[in-house]
Amino acid sequence: NFVSRVSKDNIAFSIASSLELRVNGSFSKKVTVLRICKASAEFFDQDGWSAAAPQHQFPRLEEKLRALAASAYVPIFDLAAPVCQQDRLSRRITTAVLEMPARSGELHISWIRPGHDDLDMQTEVAELWSPDA
Repeated sequence: NFVSRVSKDNIAFSIASSLELRVNGSFSKKVTVLRICKASAEFFDQDGWSAAAPQHQFPRLEEKLRALAASAYVPIFDLAAPVCQQDRLSRRITTAVLEMPARSGELHISWIRPGHDDLDMQTEVAELWSPDA
């Protein structure tokens, strides 16, 4: 549990039959994708809803939330700093590329946003398994 430093909502993540996000003890939703931005200390769900953790608590919360997501088989994406600071990831994607480098355990997802050129490509990396496994 933590209080969002932006919205001041009480945020809780838990596992029932899946990873669940609860806001102020009343609103809840299923989390099917978790995106983490270390640069802004924020967690995002599949719909772009964000929870801004207090900076001093972020490392501990991130560790716990990663463990919860992994136990619920929820994919985790680490967001690069430029993506975090833009307009919360557009859903209007024109080109997307999926890559799995051999023996890395990672899935790289790259895309170009509408109206941008190839130099403006954004990338997320999901660690699907440990390369040592």
